[in-house]
Amino acid sequence: MKLISMTDFVLEMVKQTEIKTYEWYFLKVFDYAQFIKHTLTLDMFIGDKALFEGFYLNDGYVCFKDGFIDVVEDIELYTIEDLLEYELTLTSYAIKLLRL
Repeated sequence: MKLISMTDFVLEMVKQTEIKTYEWYFLKVFDYAQFIKHTLTLDMFIGDKALFEGFYLNDGYVCFKDGFIDVVEDIELYTIEDLLEYELTLTSYAIKLLRL
């Protein structure tokens, strides 16, 4: 699953046939909203509990594929929502965490 905007997430949830109650729907949307508002930390990118695929460290930079996102010291200035433009893939850990 790709990291997507809140609007796209809501529209995807509406399409699902497994929605059982409005409470279920609300909780899924609420959980995702909380997720994308989290402040970034290094462990979201590197390690066993990384949330996003394809990242590595290089000389103090958090790197993704052929480019870099930011220096490690500045990573906490952003939220997960700020990463939407990169169309990142969530790890299986992140999908499990979000119960998707």
